Formats: sequence, C-alpha cells, structure tokens
Amino acid sequence: MARHSCWVVGAAMLLSLGTVLTFLTLAQAPQLPAAMQEQQQQPLPTQEVILRTLASVNSTRWLMHTYWFGGVGRKQTLALRSMLATLWEAGESVVMSHDISLAPNESELVQLQQRRKRVWLVLWVDSEIGWQNLETQSFDPMLRELLPWVSVVKYDPRALSVGTPLSGVPPGMVQTKRLDFRADYARILILYLFGGLWYDMDFVFFQSVVPLLEEAPNFAYPYGSTARINNAFMHITKGSSVAEDLITRCVREASAYPHSLSAYTQTKKHKDLALIESLSIDYCWTRDCNGRFSFAWFMQNRTPAEVIEERLGGRIAYHWHNKWNLAIEPGSAFDKCERKSAVLFREHAPVVE
Repeated sequence: MARHSCWVVGAAMLLSLGTVLTFLTLAQAPQLPAAMQEQQQQPLPTQEVILRTLASVNSTRWLMHTYWFGGVGRKQTLALRSMLATLWEAGESVVMSHDISLAPNESELVQLQQRRKRVWLVLWVDSEIGWQNLETQSFDPMLRELLPWVSVVKYDPRALSVGTPLSGVPPGMVQTKRLDFRADYARILILYLFGGLWYDMDFVFFQSVVPLLEEAPNFAYPYGSTARINNAFMHITKGSSVAEDLITRCVREASAYPHSLSAYTQTKKHKDLALIESLSIDYCWTRDCNGRFSFAWFMQNRTPAEVIEERLGGRIAYHWHNKWNLAIEPGSAFDKCERKSAVLFREHAPVVE
C-alpha cells in the first residue's frame, strides 16, 4: 500500500498536549484520588480468563500490547501511563481489569468492547525473566497504580506457540542471552494470535494513537529514508494476510530481527502493510539525525527549550531507543514528560462505573 498524505499528521492531531512549553512549566502531580485507590483493591482476573477473553475478541483494532522482561519501574511505566493519559484526554475509554473479572462471559465483554470502541491495554511479562515478582503480587508501586486499566499477562513462548507456525520453538524465541531477539519473536507471535497495536516500552505518548488505528488495519513505520521498517510500533489485524505473511517469513528465514527479516524491508514487505510517517513518532529519523543522533539527550538535563520543542512538539509519540541503563537526570526531557503524564493521568482517570 503506497504512503499517502493522510499519514502526514494533520493539524487536528497536533494539538492534543499543546506545545513543548507545557513540558517546561509543569505542576506537581496531585495525590492519587481516593476513588482510584479503591479501584486498586478490585480483584484481578486470572491468567486463564485473560487469555480466553483475548482469544475471543474478533475486532482487534482496540487491543494494545507491550512486553517486558525483568523489573517494571520508572522507565517502563511511562509508556503505559502516557498511553492511558492521552487516550483518556482524547475521550477514549479503556477496559478495566475488573470488567474482565466480572464479565458473565467473554462474548458479553467483547460486545461491550466493540460497542463502545473501548481500548484494552495488555502488558506481557516474560515467564522466565520478570514474572516471578508479579506472580507473587510484588508489583512496583508505579505499576500498581495502573493495574485497574492494564491487564498483566504471562508471556510463555512455549505455551503460546502451540498450534502456530512457531510451534517448533526456534532457539531465538527462547534464548536468554539476547533479550531483544526474544522480544522480536514475542511481538510476531502475539500479533499473530491476537492482533492489535504493538508498542515497545521505550516510548512516551503525547497524543491518542486511536486516529492512526482508524486509518489502516495494518501499518508500521520506516527507519526514515532507509530501506528498513521499525518493528517497535506497528498495528496488525488478527487473521489478516499481513499477520500470516509476517509469521511465515519469520519461520522460513529463522529470524525475527528487524534488520534481517525480509518482511521488515520496504521493497519486500507485504503489499497491505501501510507505512506511516516516521517523523510523527520517532524524531531521530530526520535529515539532521541519521547516523549522528544521540538518544542520551532525553535522559540528560542539557537540552535547550527550543530543541526540546523541535524534537517533541506536535508529535504523537517519542521513541527514545533503549536507553535503559542511563540515569534519568532531574529536569531532563524524560523527567518533564513523566511529570506531565502523571498530571494528565490523575486529571482524566475515570472512576469505577
């Protein structure tokens, strides 16, 4: 599918959080409202119920998946919190874990989801690396705050791949030396099984992503002017030929790595995989950045206000590219985005229905 003008983000989509001056004049986040504290006491659904309900969802454009291994802390929760805050700010409603626990049956929940176009956020936590703490309910306080609206699911590649083209369990899917390779397989398997939007946890969101989901059933974004496609943010429809093509090539080529899998090449991609404008979600792929851009700036308090505005202003999101080991400096762009996201989260979080 050819790229066309609708992928150049229009003015209406560029106003959601205002200019980056908003990030530079942040108020202290208010205390967690009592109603939200009560929501945290609601029972969480079992893994069996979540997986069964996920499998029964026919319309997958409102499912949103992310994945992590290891501890879930400050950097990881920013992706989840900013996603929720921007969805609510735009008037979207999000499926609550409590809804799933109390649904008389999965079909009724699916009907509710489709009728209201409700978004369902799913955090997949690796069964071998990170699940142990969550299994004992030892949630990080920042993650616990989000649990009413985020379904935490165990990612077990051996169990999930049964009956799929990846049932042979390629070594790369279960190895633990290169966790990024493990994550590359995870997204292909999860999107094949359930469909929906995939986003990596090194994202911060400034606007609702729903308008993108309404534009095309299958999309990803390119590495700027390069021939490659980035797998960090993509939407794949369950049961589509794009989903089938992606997992088939993954098995045939024994790779899920975006720099080698042919499905992630612009000239060889499936014809129905649209390409959205990379500048709207990944500033680094601009004319002054390719090959010379340092992503460390986002964690450092060294960037002038006008540069922050250029890099973040009017974007749907920012992808800060795996700077997991860098310390977050007070006053950095990350710190400002985090505090603004916390304010929006508390302002717009709904009460229990």
